[in-house]
Amino acid sequence: MELRGKKVIVTGGVRGLGRSMVESLISKGAVVTVFDIDGQGLAELSASCPGVGCVECDISSYERVVEATARYHTEFKSADVLVNNAGILYSSPLVRISPSGIEKHDLGMWNKTLMTNLSSVFFMTACIVEKMIYTRTKGVIVNISSVSASREMWGNPFCCQGRRECADRHLAKALSAMGICVVAVAPGYGNRVHKRG
Repeated sequence: MELRGKKVIVTGGVRGLGRSMVESLISKGAVVTVFDIDGQGLAELSASCPGVGCVECDISSYERVVEATARYHTEFKSADVLVNNAGILYSSPLVRISPSGIEKHDLGMWNKTLMTNLSSVFFMTACIVEKMIYTRTKGVIVNISSVSASREMWGNPFCCQGRRECADRHLAKALSAMGICVVAVAPGYGNRVHKRG
């Protein structure tokens, strides 16, 4: 896909893999907008990459995603590419034995992880795809997953990545008829990248 001039949204683009993707997309001439909860990080990103659009948004909140994407669409009409990259890492067993006794998996972190890693993908994709359909944009949705979702890897059974890949397969089938491509990318360790979709 020729990226020059394409409008791309990257969630969680302030740091880490997301930041690397943002810088690579800019180098290819894409018009990049980052959705991130980290206001300070967005300010730093804006200063170091003046051409990047920065939207402070908690994408685990459907209401905030609706508001933020509406503002984006007012300015840009429709995105060509959405990269669902944002996520948090929280790994803990169902129960563990500690000096103070048996501790259960933290319910607050369970809910936060689900909302950030899984529900946010649904929220962002629904809002962006709706506009793609209205404007007949043959867009691309890229969902960043993890090798922990692979059957070949021993992952935490309470991580969300496997559920995200199930959603990827469903979305790919549902949206292909509308000319919207859904791709799942599962970065590995080092330089290995596992692709599905």
